[in-house]
Amino acid sequence: MARTFGGHSMVAPLRRVLVRRPAETEAEARAWREFGYYHPPDLARAAKEHAHFVDLLTEAGAEVRVADGAQPGRLDSIFVYDPAITTNEGAIICRMGKPLRRGEEHSIAQALLAEGVPILATIHGEGTLEGGDTFWLDERTLIVGRSYRTNDEGIRQLRHALDGIAE
Repeated sequence: MARTFGGHSMVAPLRRVLVRRPAETEAEARAWREFGYYHPPDLARAAKEHAHFVDLLTEAGAEVRVADGAQPGRLDSIFVYDPAITTNEGAIICRMGKPLRRGEEHSIAQALLAEGVPILATIHGEGTLEGGDTFWLDERTLIVGRSYRTNDEGIRQLRHALDGIAE
């Protein structure tokens, strides 16, 4: 059976993409200040832009999969790149550095498992790591930025999880 996931490239054509719909309720949108937004989101516009984004991905040849499971109160959960790092062997579930985003990890892990992506490791304890601080430079090199979202312990755990798989 052919592998249906991978992630050691940031430039290869996308074949399968996991997305999550943007916030849909006024109750979700009310948290905009807590999440650091400059103004409340326009829910109708966000839905329209997301639908257009999905259309563009589809037109480019990608199979678009939608992560089920609402994320009430998680205005940033649309950014599915942050709570997990996908490798050619499976996913590493991050531990969000932004406290408001904690809890997304379990939901994305469930969505990935439902799509047939094995979980290789989970960042835990004092480690924090967000996928938005990472970039596959090539098939063997993952660049990780240390930030307020990603700390040394998270990087140490990631390095341990990646030992031998990016070769």
